[in-house]
Amino acid sequence: VPPEAAGGALAGAGAAVSTVWVEKGSGSGGAGIPGLRSVCQSCERVLVFPMEKRQLGKTGMQVSVLGFGAAEIGYEEASQSTVEQLLKSALDAGINVIDTAECYRGSEELIGKAVGNRRADFYLFSKCGHPLGAESAANWSRDSILESIERSLRRLQTDVLDLVHLHSCSEAELRK
Repeated sequence: VPPEAAGGALAGAGAAVSTVWVEKGSGSGGAGIPGLRSVCQSCERVLVFPMEKRQLGKTGMQVSVLGFGAAEIGYEEASQSTVEQLLKSALDAGINVIDTAECYRGSEELIGKAVGNRRADFYLFSKCGHPLGAESAANWSRDSILESIERSLRRLQTDVLDLVHLHSCSEAELRK
């Protein structure tokens, strides 16, 4: 479908479609600049479509169909500037879910520093149950879970976690 036809069809359906220009072969993945075409003859037009969102169960949360999973920024020891760039790009693209865990080696701290000032733009999910790291034994005691949540809130520099998962909790444990 030609870009004009796709844009027209979506615009007619009430979807906000914007045009950006990116330098050909830049690998920028659509991270272009709206007026760039006037100064860049080697640029190409890219249509940017709105991120699809869906209801998450009975939570009332309208979440993007794509989320940002933060395990790798911790395990790969990403720099703060890299995390800031990744999260800014994700949020700017319409992703509104950031998912992390207490055991993802520093990811909570990196996220808190990177996007604490944009907290209203996303839902924040974290996981508990492995307070000493993923390689350690799980601890499902009430006290451990509450301590994990408090620690995550501090690390993420927020006062609210929108969803807390029990990380790798067995069915047998849940039945206790």
